[in-house]
Formats: sequence, structure tokens, C-alpha cells
Amino acid sequence: MKTTISIIFFFLFTAYTQLLFPAQPEKETKDLCRQAITNLEKGDFDTSMKFLRKALKIDPDCYTAYSIMGDIYRFRGKLRESKACYEKSIKLKKGYLPPVKGLASVYRKEGDFAKAVKLCKTVLESQPSHAATYILLGDCYQKMECYDKAVSAYKKGLKYNSGNPKIYYNLGVAYLRIKDLKSGLICAQKAISLKPDYAQAYYLAGSIKFETGDCDQAQSYLNKSIKYKPDFADAYLVLGKISVKKGNPEAGMRLFEKASKLNPRNHKVYYEIGILQYNNKDYPSAKKSFEESVHIDPQFAPAHWRLAKTYIALGNIKEAQKEYEILKEMNKAFADDLEL
Repeated sequence: MKTTISIIFFFLFTAYTQLLFPAQPEKETKDLCRQAITNLEKGDFDTSMKFLRKALKIDPDCYTAYSIMGDIYRFRGKLRESKACYEKSIKLKKGYLPPVKGLASVYRKEGDFAKAVKLCKTVLESQPSHAATYILLGDCYQKMECYDKAVSAYKKGLKYNSGNPKIYYNLGVAYLRIKDLKSGLICAQKAISLKPDYAQAYYLAGSIKFETGDCDQAQSYLNKSIKYKPDFADAYLVLGKISVKKGNPEAGMRLFEKASKLNPRNHKVYYEIGILQYNNKDYPSAKKSFEESVHIDPQFAPAHWRLAKTYIALGNIKEAQKEYEILKEMNKAFADDLEL
């Protein structure tokens, strides 16, 4: 009888203790995850990882820890490890959205935009006011060249975060893609008003002004862009085009060359350099520039067309014919414009 009473007392005491001090290991893992987030926000990834490993040692099924680990790996560019952590977190806790958002970002970086869009929509079904997810969704649509859908996504993002300059900038870029220059400029100017040192927004405004033919205003915006981001290669590229348009190809070449040094992987820079060289009848140099342009971006039809014209000028009809065959598959209008 005493034994039975002792057993009953033990279970009662255990139940009471759990009510009084519930889920102590869970509390400890939550505290560790909070400390991990604090260090993550400071950019101290190593310390953040230490807290997360401690949390997982206490609770190997801590889905929050796996999700935060996914963020750290993603910020470090380790997408495979990031994806594994997010997928583990999702498996452990159905309906937990942070790893779903993170995984969508990984898919975007990997170029799998369709999967990223699908995950963004999953998040927005549960959190229809999550502005950051609308930004990500809009970015994916832009990469897919679905610019009208991108505009719609960014507008919804602004509905829930009207003070975010990045959304205005991204929306402005989407408007530029669909040639709605007036709306694009309004968005660029709004982004600048919210963030006066926003180099990309000045660049966007300058690019739009260049498209409208207002070179002086474009130059003013682009100079401000460089003021806030001195290594902004794309801004130097457009400034070079403005110099050429104003009748100063020598200044344009200097700006193009500076842009190529800042970003040697920009195919459009070599394309513009090649045009100047071709116009100067420096066909060997133009050939090298256009070849570099199509090497960086094999799908850039204008450079293939220019390269074919350069081969013709050099008397190399065989190579020009190869470019013609490429253009027939890529862009028939360019191919039809060649005279072989």
C-alpha cells in the first residue's frame, strides 16, 4: 500500500513540477535561438552558429534553430547547406513560414524562379500582408520577364509597407522594362525622397531620363549615383553613352573603359566599346570587343550582329556566316538585316 501511495505521490509531484516549471529545455532552446538571432543581426555568424548548435544539442528537433541556420548559410552563399537546413525545419514543423521564405530566396538565387514563386504564394496565403515576400515575388517575376506581374506584386508590397524605398525602386525598374517611363521616374524619385543616398535609385532616374532624350538631367542623376557609389559600373556605362550622344566619343571611351575595369563581366560595356572601335575602322579591336561581349552573354543578339558586320569588314565571310546562322536561330530580324 505504501509503495502504491509512493508511486502515486511521485507522479503527482512530477505533474505539479511540470506545471510549475513547464518545458524548461524548450525555454532554453528559445533563449539560445534569440541570442543567435541577435548575433545574426550584428553580422556575427560564428557566434550565432555556436548558440544554434547548443540549441540543437538540447533539442535535435528544434525547427527554429534549423531555420536560422539556413539564413546564415544563405547569407554566406552556401546555398546547398542553406537549402538542407530550411527543408529540415519545414519537415519538423508544418506551417512554419520562416524557412519557407528562406527557401524561396535560395531558389531565386539558384535561378529556379518558378519554385521560388510557388513558395512565395504559399507564404502569402498565410501572411497576405508580408511586404518582403511581395518584393521577392516581384523580383522573381522580373527575372522571368513577367513585368506586369512584377508591377502587381510590388504594388501589393507598397500597400503594406509604403515607406520602403526598395519597393519603389524595384517597381520603377519594372515600369522601365515595360516602357512606362513616366511611372518609372515617379517611383525612382519617391525612392530617392525616402533614401537620399540611394545610388541605385539615382541610376534608375538617370537611365529613364536618358531613354527620354534628356541627357543633361540624366547626367545629373548619374553623377549623384556615382557620388554615393563610386564603383557603380553601370552608371559609368550610361554616362559613356551620354558622352557619345553629345558628340564626344573620346570621353565616352574613357567612361566605358572605366566601367569595364569596375565590372569585367558586363557584356554591354564591350559592346559599346566595340561600336566606337568599329566606327573608327579599327576592325581588329572591334572584333575582340564584340567577341568578348558574346562570350559573356551568348544570347545577346545585337553583339552577334555587330560581330558579323565586323567579320565582313575584315573580309572573313566564313566567320560572318557562322554568326548569321546563330542569328537565324536567335533573332531572325537581325539575321535578315545582314548582307553576306
